[in-house]
Amino acid sequence: SGFNHLRFMIVFNRGSGSTIATIGLRFNGDTGSNYKVLETSYIGTSITSATSSATYAPAVFINTNNSMAVVDMSYVKANNFYKHVQSNCSVYTNSTSQFTWCSTWESNSPITSISLISSNGAVNFSGEFTVYGSF
Repeated sequence: SGFNHLRFMIVFNRGSGSTIATIGLRFNGDTGSNYKVLETSYIGTSITSATSSATYAPAVFINTNNSMAVVDMSYVKANNFYKHVQSNCSVYTNSTSQFTWCSTWESNSPITSISLISSNGAVNFSGEFTVYGSF
């Protein structure tokens, strides 16, 4: 039972005195560097891209203003291939910043739990986290 495909709609605002952070998704408690990430960012007039290994799949960047993201995950119940996550995030600072993360969790296990992880320790934020699912 459960959904095979997930979509997260995220709107966050960082609380006062809190640090700037990327909020990511960690699957099944896997804390290893098993998440391969391609990041493309557009900040001001500059476009950059980079690849890395991480301990979570990036989902949304929290700055002093509203941050919004759409995160898509397919075949989360499958047990025969790696899981893919795509996040499109918009952040308004002095200029609009766009981030796109394409992540792969290198595990053949079905996703049975998802944790929110901060790149910068405890983060004080408010917002909405809505989950949609389909079979």
